[in-house]
Amino acid sequence: MIEVDAGDRRFYVERGYAPSVTLDSSSHLVIETASYYTIGASQVYIFNADGGVTSVGFTYTNPDSKPRIDFIEPYEQIDGESSYMVQAGVSGGIEIEIQGQDFRDDVKVYLNTTEMTVVERSEDEDTGNDVIIALVPAGTEADQDQRYPIIVANTDGGIANSTDQDHLIATNRWPIYFIYREELSGPTITELLPDKTSQYGGNEVKIIGKDFRDNATVIIGTSGGVPVTPDTITDDATQITMTVPQGLSPGAKNIQVINDDFGTTTSVGALTIVSYQRSLT
Repeated sequence: MIEVDAGDRRFYVERGYAPSVTLDSSSHLVIETASYYTIGASQVYIFNADGGVTSVGFTYTNPDSKPRIDFIEPYEQIDGESSYMVQAGVSGGIEIEIQGQDFRDDVKVYLNTTEMTVVERSEDEDTGNDVIIALVPAGTEADQDQRYPIIVANTDGGIANSTDQDHLIATNRWPIYFIYREELSGPTITELLPDKTSQYGGNEVKIIGKDFRDNATVIIGTSGGVPVTPDTITDDATQITMTVPQGLSPGAKNIQVINDDFGTTTSVGALTIVSYQRSLT
């Protein structure tokens, strides 16, 4: 017989097993952590059915923050599923926009286990959401077609996982996966004609290069970028003609061409936006 005095009205009996474990591959597990009696360092043990065992260090925290994800751009629904995906070629290099709440100072963003570069932090004036612009890192051939979470992590241990419905605040709370895709083309940019244009917009710019495919998209600038649909792409795939939109901020802008098959190329600082004079009357 065991006598237990639960004077503080708290009494837990657990064996420390993870409530759920998902095996994505032979090198990747998704584990729901068991509760623990205190904060601090602990060990996570992984047991195979054949008796093999390994362990890894893990730290329990008691975060003050509770970050949540609203949506991630650019996204689209996965056919036949109640879920979304954000896609990019395996070379990475595109910027994504993450909107949500309670993103704190010095927040970090991870694509699965790889830290992403946070390019910009801001607040959306219309929704009041916190906004993060993050740069997608390059993947590997092994990453292609895998479904990965995008994780927002505050320094106090508060996290938001894009695939966990409890961490989402959109109305339908569909999980959002990031998927690397094989790049089936190799576009390149050699020059822009002209390489300067007015902030007023409406001017025609030609992108010279090779392997520009039908339905390609042009992205102007960093920090989320401005997508532009080309006016024309020549039959020999060497020239894109686009109309520059109005209202771009002055300065040198990156130009990125993304083919429909995820082939991607970026020319850094290739287009300079010049401010225009306004007359006073």
